[in-house]
Amino acid sequence: MFAKTYLTIYNILQFFGYTYMFLFITLEYVKHGTSTFNSTYRNIGSTFVFFQGLQLVEIIHSLTGLTKGNPIMPLLQIGARNMLLHYMIDKIEPIQTSHLITYLFLVWSMIEVIRYPFYLAHLYHYDIKWLTILRYTIWIPLYPSGFFLESAIIYLNLPYLESTQKYSIQLPNAFNISFPLPLILKIHLCSTVWFASFYLFTHMYKQMKKALNAYKTC
Repeated sequence: MFAKTYLTIYNILQFFGYTYMFLFITLEYVKHGTSTFNSTYRNIGSTFVFFQGLQLVEIIHSLTGLTKGNPIMPLLQIGARNMLLHYMIDKIEPIQTSHLITYLFLVWSMIEVIRYPFYLAHLYHYDIKWLTILRYTIWIPLYPSGFFLESAIIYLNLPYLESTQKYSIQLPNAFNISFPLPLILKIHLCSTVWFASFYLFTHMYKQMKKALNAYKTC
């Protein structure tokens, strides 16, 4: 009973949080157009950091069996998002005025505004067909968009990281190790990001096929 109450509160909290951020960006655009896009992070960046950081408990939910599913998926998605948000956006001021931040926040918000009501309905064993279909099809445009925006933000940060050597470790030093972050990120953009996206897309396709086939057999 406690677990169900806790998950109910958590899902409602996250739903309202991401709904607020989605509506904020949308209404600002309706009122002022794209001129407000360069101030999106200044206006709701701290809110995004809070709700995105809160999602880290979902990894614990999966590991402890509080929720079903492979813990690799929340670790991959939520872990990567938080690293990008904290180290590639929150700690690097020049990128914060980019319109890409607004687009990325919109994509992330749209995913979560659908995901949390679906989880809530599933928690109480409600089968809402349109919500299920939306949950397992909306990823088709949103996930590739998210990967593109995340990669673009990393790419745009490369000149800043190269000139400041932020997060990098250079030789010589007491430990005799080096950590050339710009080079590592370039390798990431050319290789691991593609493997990660393929893994995630394949997982979502299998989930979509399973969910939609269930309605076909009814």
